[in-house]
Amino acid sequence: KRNWAGAQADARARLDLYGRVVKRVVAEVRAHLNTRDDDEAAWARVRGAYAERIAGTGAIEVAETFFNSVTRRLFSTVGVNPEIEFVDFAFQRIPTGLGDTPFHTYASIDGTDNLFRELLVDYGFETPYYDLDRDALRIAERVDAAWADGAAPVPFEAVEVLKPVFYRRKAAYLIGRVRGGNRVMPLVIALGNGPNGVFADTVLVNEDDVSVVFSFTRSYFQADVDRPADIIEFLQSLMPRKPVAELHSALGFNRHGKTELYRNLRRHLSHTDEKFEIPPGTPGMVMLVFATPGFDVVFKVIRDDFPHPKQTTPEDVRRRYKLVFGHDRAGRLVDAQEFEHLVFSKSRFTGDLLDELLSSASNNVTVSGDDVTIKHLYTERRVKPLDVYLRENDKPSRRRILRDYAQAIQDLAATGLFPGDLLFKNFGVTRQGRVIFYDYDEICLLNECTFRKLPEAPTPEDEMSAEPWFGVGQGDVFPEEFIRFMSLQGSELRDFVDNNSVLFDSRYWRQIQERHAAGEIVNVYPYRADRRFPNA
Repeated sequence: KRNWAGAQADARARLDLYGRVVKRVVAEVRAHLNTRDDDEAAWARVRGAYAERIAGTGAIEVAETFFNSVTRRLFSTVGVNPEIEFVDFAFQRIPTGLGDTPFHTYASIDGTDNLFRELLVDYGFETPYYDLDRDALRIAERVDAAWADGAAPVPFEAVEVLKPVFYRRKAAYLIGRVRGGNRVMPLVIALGNGPNGVFADTVLVNEDDVSVVFSFTRSYFQADVDRPADIIEFLQSLMPRKPVAELHSALGFNRHGKTELYRNLRRHLSHTDEKFEIPPGTPGMVMLVFATPGFDVVFKVIRDDFPHPKQTTPEDVRRRYKLVFGHDRAGRLVDAQEFEHLVFSKSRFTGDLLDELLSSASNNVTVSGDDVTIKHLYTERRVKPLDVYLRENDKPSRRRILRDYAQAIQDLAATGLFPGDLLFKNFGVTRQGRVIFYDYDEICLLNECTFRKLPEAPTPEDEMSAEPWFGVGQGDVFPEEFIRFMSLQGSELRDFVDNNSVLFDSRYWRQIQERHAAGEIVNVYPYRADRRFPNA
């Protein structure tokens, strides 16, 4: 129905649903059990009965995480309590007991274009396709060309497409694969709905492009998934390098994604003697960051106090992380998972890191005997800091990544966000060479800013002064000053300013604000412009 604002409201409401249901269940359980909610022996039996009840369902792993969420609230668990929690999943593969496959199969018999015509008809919507035959032919031509470029000189035998349609922002996605012999090629058809009807905007046929669509920097899909394990197994055949935890989150099971992440960390620590340490990069003024060398995640703890010129508080930082969690991330904001009451062995921390945690984040970190308890932290996927990337790479690579840095700022603006702090150290570079933002202590809604042009200085002395010669209100932003945050020099600086002049123009920012105020949902695509079909 092209009700994009309603779709985004649904997506935000879905994010709050899990917590509301857990809170309700905890209240009902306490009312039912009276004072027995702290009886671990009773809850060990409850866990056993619960395990029997969920054994025949298609989402056992999600059900286990839900149980853990309830018991952790009931018992205010610190660390892990294996007596009343599902700590490690019991099955190598979830025994759903359901024989049907999670995908539809289309055989290549009467030509690839006819195959995709049949496929599109099967996945039809109330709104008809604008030009079904054109779209089927375009998809077929691109799939045939990509398959012919492959190493295996065999014809493809079938196309398999997951039954659920994946919705996000203003698009619907058909997720599948092309199969022939021992070869599998990813297939993602992105559909739009314009004034003239539904149309195919692109088809993606390589792992990197598909991985970006499922990136940890994008909002979760809306999809009707009854058996997540089957869907995850299918998605792994398309993106074998994508962590299972991220795939669960991408499907909307972000709480179970957090469970998978924690289990992966426990397995990693049990098989290595690696220590948590301070990673390379410029230390943050607000967050204390640590990691282990072999685990692709960073851990972020809010510092107790922030030095000048930071004027935020720990409560403000949490509020901004919550803002990001509920906002459209547009492929430019790292998904941050929030953890509470984690316990690690003291031996797992380097001395320098532990000293820093206890001196700078004592409100969140305590040591008792051989245990380090962290009251609250965020985890984020590890990426290379942009300032480090720029120091380590040659001019052509720097030029390309700086273009994407500028695009990242514009993409965030398109979703109604302003990063606040544009320093390179607050941005990172993903494996696919995309620039993303991960430091949220100053991020804000675009409509909270007043974008102004710098007034002309009345005298040369005023112009050279370190202090402004004009009044600056709370929320005032001067785009002409953005260049101060970008440590570029010479031709590289001139090239960046010339190619991204809109960033420094207050009129551009006000125009974006006006579009948002008018209710427009600005297009931000999870694939390159040259991947789109012409005149889609």
